[in-house]
Order: sequence, then structure tokens, then C-alpha cells
Amino acid sequence: MNHEPDELYTLRNLFWLGNFQQAISEATGMKKCPSNLLSEKSEYMYRSYLALGQYDVITSEINNDSVLSLQGIKVLAQVLSGNIDKDVGIIQLQDWLNADSISTSIPTTLQLILSILYSMEGGSGGANLSEAIKMIHSGNTMEHLALLVQLYIRLDRLDYAKTHVSKMKNIDEDCALTMMSLAAVHLSTLPSTKAQEAGYIYEELGDKYGSSALLLNCQAVSKMHQQMFNEAEQLLIDALSKSPNDPETLANLIVVGQHLQKDNEITKRYLNQLKKVAPNHVLSNQLAVFEGAYDRVGATLQV
Repeated sequence: MNHEPDELYTLRNLFWLGNFQQAISEATGMKKCPSNLLSEKSEYMYRSYLALGQYDVITSEINNDSVLSLQGIKVLAQVLSGNIDKDVGIIQLQDWLNADSISTSIPTTLQLILSILYSMEGGSGGANLSEAIKMIHSGNTMEHLALLVQLYIRLDRLDYAKTHVSKMKNIDEDCALTMMSLAAVHLSTLPSTKAQEAGYIYEELGDKYGSSALLLNCQAVSKMHQQMFNEAEQLLIDALSKSPNDPETLANLIVVGQHLQKDNEITKRYLNQLKKVAPNHVLSNQLAVFEGAYDRVGATLQV
């Protein structure tokens, strides 16, 4: 059994649990990182910039001489910033993965990023969850397994999701990703007592590693599953104070506002903010489709 200290333990957990600015500070403050972990440290740092929407930092600092895993992060940043189409990014990553020079040692981060791209809406065919799963089906890392859990939940295959959570437990039951994946399965399972268990997990992770907009949103969703909308709203307001332009917080506030019958002006304000910071968010897209259909029906009724 390996008893060597994990130099990136704190960095990984900060990133996984949504404390992205702290993750950047942790990475930049590491003065004596072992040479074999330098690339991984940089990956988590730039992925934190990615999560914060600071795409210009990534595109300006990662170049063609950087390792492929970092170049993959740059491609994802270019897609998210709208500089290149999702399909173009997929082709580039597939070319790298198929290159003879790396065929014997495929960077797991490239597989992860390609899976993320396939799972995103947009592009010629929308989200392609089967291809997303295919890219990481072997579950080479804990992040691969955690993403597989999310993908199977989206496909409403809780049996497969639970199987992969069991694999994660066998590897490291106390890993933050294992706990987050277990909580995600709980939220997708009836009855509401499972949602309560999920809330306890998120609360425990926040107490242990520090609260974040991500964890507060997860707690809020568990409250919504239990019809506790006032408590959910307070958690989301706390999340908004940590990350004022977080799309998921704004989307969840819109949903909670509807359940609490909030003033339409408040909901409209959150919706306008969501459309500005994340014009392609699933909630914005769904509302646009609904509004378009409503307008078309209305036009047919005009005299």
C-alpha cells in the first residue's frame, strides 16, 4: 500500500467541490510540487479558470508547445467562449487521441474533455451521450467514473449509475467524488428520504472542505426535492453571494421563485441575468422554445 503523501490532495478537492478561486491560489502557491505532478497541477489550475469563465487566461497562456492535456483544456475554453464550434473541437481532440505518438499512452484528461464535449448541447447533433460514455467507459480515473455516473443519470439508467458508484466506493469510499456521485444518485431516486440523505452528504462535504456555490446549489436541490422551497431559496442566495453570475444558481432561483410565487419582476431579473451570462443554458433554451411555440399559437388566434 502506498503511504506517500498526496501533494495534490487539497487542490483536487477544492476543484471537485467548486472552490475554484481557492484552487487557483493553491496551485499558484505550491512552490515545491514534484516534477511528475506539475502537469496535473496545471490542469486543475486551468480547469478552475475554465469553470470561472476566464477563458482568455487559458487561451493566452497555453500554446502549441504545451502538453496535450493542457491543449485539450484550451480547446474546451475556445468552444465555451464561442471562438470555435463544438464539432471542430471534437474533431481536433479525436485527431490527437488517434495519433500514433500517443496511442500507447492516451492522456486521460483528453478523454475526459472529449466526453464533456460530446455531452454538451449544440453542434450538428446536439448532445451525444452514447459517444460521451464510449470515451470514458473503461473508467480509468475517479473523474471518469464520476462523469459516467452523471451521464447514466441523464439517460435514466440508475442501475448503471449505482454500479459505477459501487466501483468508486471500492476504490476510495471517502473520496469527495465518490460522495458527490452517491448524493447525485440519491437525488435521482425516490422517495424524498433519499434527497434528505443527499443533503446530509453535501452538508458534510461543505463542513469538511469549505462551502461553495456548487455545494450550496446541490443542497438547495435536495431541499427542493423535499418541497422545502424557503430553505432552498436561502441556500441559493448564499450561493449567489459567493458567485454572483453562476448560471446554475440563477436557474435554480428562477425555479424556486415559481414555487414560492415570487414577484414576476424578481424572476424576470434572474432570467435576464441568466440569458446574459449563459445564453445557451438549458433553461434559457427551453423557455425560448416555449415562448416561440406560444407566439405561433397566438398568431393563429388573431383575428
